[in-house]
Amino acid sequence: QEGPHAIRYVLRPHAGFDVTATERVGLEAAHPLLAYRVRTGAQPLAPPVEVEAGRSVVTLLRRTSTLLELRVFNPSSQNDFIRVVTPDQVAGEPLEVGPGEIVTLQIPVASEV
Repeated sequence: QEGPHAIRYVLRPHAGFDVTATERVGLEAAHPLLAYRVRTGAQPLAPPVEVEAGRSVVTLLRRTSTLLELRVFNPSSQNDFIRVVTPDQVAGEPLEVGPGEIVTLQIPVASEV
């Protein structure tokens, strides 16, 4: 294609190849955390969910009026088990995510997140 192109890349030293770490670095580079100034004495917000995973990475967390939509991707060549913990429950049942699989969960929410 003609015309100017902008290319962004990240160089990351590593000892050996780890597909999950590579996926996480790519996501972090593409979507960096944003810092906002808050008033003095403001209480920190609790996370809407916590995800426990060995290999899988969260690629989306979106709220609708009644749901949290959570998307998880397993970039590895091995099965992974994830567990989603919400403020309303101690821990959900483990969910198996196959190699290269994308899983989207819809979690009902009752209170403001």
